[in-house]
Amino acid sequence: MLPNAALARNRADRDAKAEMVSNLAADFNPAAFLAALICDRGILSSAALLELSQMDKDSFTRCLGELTADLNKHKIFEFGKSRIFISGAAFHTVAKAAEKILRKFHIEHPELAGQDGDKLYSSLDAVKPLNMNVGEKISASDFKELISIIAGKGLIKQATVQGKICFHANDFSHGPDDKFLAIVNTARTALASAGFTLLTEAELEEKTKLSAQDAKRAAAYLREQDDLKMIKDGLLFPLEMRNKLLEVLASMKEDITVASLRDKIGVSRKYTLPMLEFLDSQGLTQRIGDKRILVQSKKNS
Repeated sequence: MLPNAALARNRADRDAKAEMVSNLAADFNPAAFLAALICDRGILSSAALLELSQMDKDSFTRCLGELTADLNKHKIFEFGKSRIFISGAAFHTVAKAAEKILRKFHIEHPELAGQDGDKLYSSLDAVKPLNMNVGEKISASDFKELISIIAGKGLIKQATVQGKICFHANDFSHGPDDKFLAIVNTARTALASAGFTLLTEAELEEKTKLSAQDAKRAAAYLREQDDLKMIKDGLLFPLEMRNKLLEVLASMKEDITVASLRDKIGVSRKYTLPMLEFLDSQGLTQRIGDKRILVQSKKNS
């Protein structure tokens, strides 16, 4: 015997399908037929819809055009490069799934402004609760467009943090507490004291005696605040050290090479090469052969 909740869901599903069939019979037209197929499956690509409809391509193209001319009438949304259609009910199911993922993220990372968009897209792709035609899979890039629609409807919030898109639940209030700020200050002090001997998260944990979780959270918060970058080999490169390195490079009379910088700041190639490569990637230095030149126009950025 099914639990009451399962019985209620099955009953609601049967009632919804009965209403769909009734409406289709009362006002039959090919576009409504396609809409009914989408509502029955929840989500379908145009290719799957064509196969399921058993229409010839010309008829399908014409009927699909009629359907897409007034998607609101049928409570259907379209998204993705491969033209994926989702019913209104399924759309709200995905929106609820997104909200659930974001709430879990906020519990685990209350100090961060929101979840990175790329991670949310891939998370939803992994947990999508909808029926798709056998063998089909919705890509994270397609979900990216769907999430934008969900955010546009105000069901979740979109924000830009350090140039990257992130999302948060509507009722989320961002702000680290004093206890966490003390952890951040501990991490910040340890990073500064290490100088150009950059630390990894594991080394930060060891140096500060913080838990692995607290060290990771502190580093993530500093990165979100743009006080820290994670560069090659997982090295944590504080903004303070970046600015000091630019000052050192500006003062160097000799050619800027990995070896000359190594000797100047007294740390090994393990640190100098990743730092220079990061500055190259930011356009702050330019590599010419084995040498670098400091890009004057960006020296003070």
